[in-house]
Amino acid sequence: MFGRHSRPTVCHLSPPDRCRLLRLRALVAALVLSTTACLAQTPVDPALPREKPREFLDTLSDTALVADRDAIYRRNGQRREVDLGPGLSAALDVVPPSFLDNPRGTPGQAGGDGRTIVLTSRQPSYGFDLGYERPPTGRTTRIGGHVRLGPGHEIYLWQRDRALEVADLPDTPETGLRRRDRELAWRWRAADAGTAGWLASSELGLHDARLTPEPDSRLAPAAAGAMAFWRGRLEPVDGQGPSLVARAGWPVHQAETALPEHAARALELGADWRWTTPDGWLPAGSRTSWRVAPRLGLAGDEEALTLPAAYQQRLGLEVPDGSGRGAVWGQLRRHSLADPDDALAVLGWRRSWTPAPRWGLDTQLEQSVPVAGSTPVRATQLGLRLSTSRFPQGSFSTALNVVNASTTDSAFHETRLTRRLADDWLGALRVTAERSQPHGSTGLGTTEFKGAGSLGWREPHQRALHLLTRLTWAGREVDPAAEDLASGKTDRRAGIWLGHASYLVDAHHSTMLRLSRRLERDERRIDPASGATPLRRTDIWLARWTWEQARTGDRRWSLSGHVAGRDDALEGRALGWGAEVGYRLSSRATLAIGVNPRGWSDNEITVEERPRRGVSLRLRFAIEGALARWLDAGREDALDQPADQLADQPGNQPGR
Repeated sequence: MFGRHSRPTVCHLSPPDRCRLLRLRALVAALVLSTTACLAQTPVDPALPREKPREFLDTLSDTALVADRDAIYRRNGQRREVDLGPGLSAALDVVPPSFLDNPRGTPGQAGGDGRTIVLTSRQPSYGFDLGYERPPTGRTTRIGGHVRLGPGHEIYLWQRDRALEVADLPDTPETGLRRRDRELAWRWRAADAGTAGWLASSELGLHDARLTPEPDSRLAPAAAGAMAFWRGRLEPVDGQGPSLVARAGWPVHQAETALPEHAARALELGADWRWTTPDGWLPAGSRTSWRVAPRLGLAGDEEALTLPAAYQQRLGLEVPDGSGRGAVWGQLRRHSLADPDDALAVLGWRRSWTPAPRWGLDTQLEQSVPVAGSTPVRATQLGLRLSTSRFPQGSFSTALNVVNASTTDSAFHETRLTRRLADDWLGALRVTAERSQPHGSTGLGTTEFKGAGSLGWREPHQRALHLLTRLTWAGREVDPAAEDLASGKTDRRAGIWLGHASYLVDAHHSTMLRLSRRLERDERRIDPASGATPLRRTDIWLARWTWEQARTGDRRWSLSGHVAGRDDALEGRALGWGAEVGYRLSSRATLAIGVNPRGWSDNEITVEERPRRGVSLRLRFAIEGALARWLDAGREDALDQPADQLADQPGNQPGR
């Protein structure tokens, strides 16, 4: 059933409708780029159903019930593909943490999955890639584009900005690294299907890189440089057999740096081998990879070259486990920048299961084993994710990630639940908890947690009155021996209640009233006189009036105004007001730009509202729209159930 809605058809649309469709695609693309900004090389899977832009936006309205940043990346346990037009698409997914994907070669800390978005355009004469990647070790943004000069020839330009968080290498302080790379190159490849079954490609260009650590970091010095490079690849046309890769670089300009390997020429050689058919004991789908870098350069392909944990030699093998839904792999790394004697082995296994109809279970187990040297870290990592979706009755997912390392022990858990309780009642729950401590030191850890539960109701007859109550609790608990008032490592507790009421006055007007109260205790604020931690209370209220041209159809503009107040025990009272102009992108989503001449900021308690002073741009999801998406689905008397929403109903197959 997804297929009916996977590709918009515009050949029968009138010129005004075509213009509106093009504007919608552009706005969805803007949403993707504003939420993310860089390239993670995520392949497009043609087997995945592609969503239309309006369908994609409608599903995001659930964030109005309970804040959920990960809702944009997956749907029914699967990664998302959005068709934005001919040759233009967006891919969104979450990526489980892995030692092999970690540029430090160390386990890091347990946490949520990484997030990635890629916006790709492939046209006959040009193309570009924009996207964002947030792995557990930091974040990466990248932008790139190319222009084809003729058969087999093209010029491309890309920029990558990477921020790394480093806190688990032995005998090093916590620090942060930021690296920016720019590359301008000319790429050419064989114009035909190849020569004698082989396809050759080559690149020649200039690579500029800059590394900026924290001021007090002893891990790596500031460095910058430019390098001319050549990069080549020779691979079989049918994908079966060996592929050879090589890269060479020559310094053009070198700034201050303390690592001699970064000031010399760079050379990297490698080979890949894929088996598309069984070969002896290797099943189809197996692959092996070998890389060796006799000479390292600042502008090397491997991002880890900026860190002492980088290795000059890597040999890996991945083999399907026979289930058709999993694989086992291993990798051996030798000769790190920190110590030529270092060697580290990594073993792993991942698999997707179907424990019951409409249920999916993803598992991942990895082990890093020091073979030689002092830098490698021994660690075991376990990841589990269980999910199901039975829209419009409910959806559920829970995940657990545990890391036990010779430096740090950590664990992360999250649970998401949305349930239609009755014809006019809907409930939602989101819970996360994270614990980290030095290895074997149970009294020196920190636990952070956050949860939110909401209950929504819609008046069943006219369906004009919508009510929602939401309770959020958040906190941080630091073991007594690990407390540090100067750095903010202290206990904190906060509870937030929200009450929301909205009423659809007529076909064009609606009103909304929101009340919220936060009670907080934070040990960073201690009463000097009594030595106790006072209870801080914050109250807010916000009233909004909205006029819309129409709630359905092609008349999409709206105008709204709000007035809001805040009463805080520490900061006193504040009043704000402002107005927004909105354009409805879909039945549940509105792109709004607002101006607030007066306001205040407190994101923890205001959540999706924007009462702060200044200009704001946001994608607005109304609570009444989120309730209608669940409560109207499957009902013959639904007042507003767009056809796009029907695509949710068959998508009940979680897992990859």
